[in-house]
Amino acid sequence: MAPIAVGDAEDILDLRAVLESAALRKVAAEASDADLAGLDRFRETDTDDVAAFSVYNREFHSTIARMSGNRRLAETTENLMDNYDRLCLVSLGPEREGENRPAVALADHVEIIAALQQRNAAAAVRGSVRHIRRSRSQIMRRLESRPIVG
Repeated sequence: MAPIAVGDAEDILDLRAVLESAALRKVAAEASDADLAGLDRFRETDTDDVAAFSVYNREFHSTIARMSGNRRLAETTENLMDNYDRLCLVSLGPEREGENRPAVALADHVEIIAALQQRNAAAAVRGSVRHIRRSRSQIMRRLESRPIVG
């Protein structure tokens, strides 16, 4: 597995924010009611198992990208998630006793789902921006002492 430099991590997070915002706007405007209701399956997951949460996280973000109806956006998101998954594994471990980073991320996902189901693109994008900002902060704190993730 190729290493990821800190600069690459920043690029990945910037691109993720752009892609996800575009996908969320399209999903809120164009997704079927049935597809939006199907997002309910992402309202719960095991937040105590970081590896299992990583699988869930990838599927959540990839599903939203596919729901956008833009094949290239979905493919680019899937490729980006290959590298993002490694960053998530670095950032999701607890920093302080009793802290559960996956539980915080799950709460963000639930907020995004609710906004999409209300077809409120602005609220979904705001939730996503907060989610990615929090992720960026966690990842960069973790990488500060280790410039490369292997």
